[in-house]
Amino acid sequence: MRLFDLDYSKLRALKMLRRSGGMSRVELADTLRLNKATVTALTADLLRRNLIIEAAPQATGRGRPRARLSINPDAASAISIYPLAGERVSVDILNLQGERLFSRILAFSG
Repeated sequence: MRLFDLDYSKLRALKMLRRSGGMSRVELADTLRLNKATVTALTADLLRRNLIIEAAPQATGRGRPRARLSINPDAASAISIYPLAGERVSVDILNLQGERLFSRILAFSG
């Protein structure tokens, strides 16, 4: 699965869910200024791809309980390699939430 296969609206939704820590579809639609049907369709695809997870709905008052959507941190990883002074590099592996899973400073001779 490649993140760059996603369209712009899905990437915006992922970014918003990551930054916010999670929200309902209604909140996501309001924040992204998209209609609810569009958000329902794009979140269905993100759920199918296992990029987001859905918590059990919780009642917040009147009406249908809203399910909270959030990033699935284990859905993907990224590698960061950053050059440091003195022929060293910092190598980090991050999950989709941006949490560091691995970090090491390595020396090399170039």
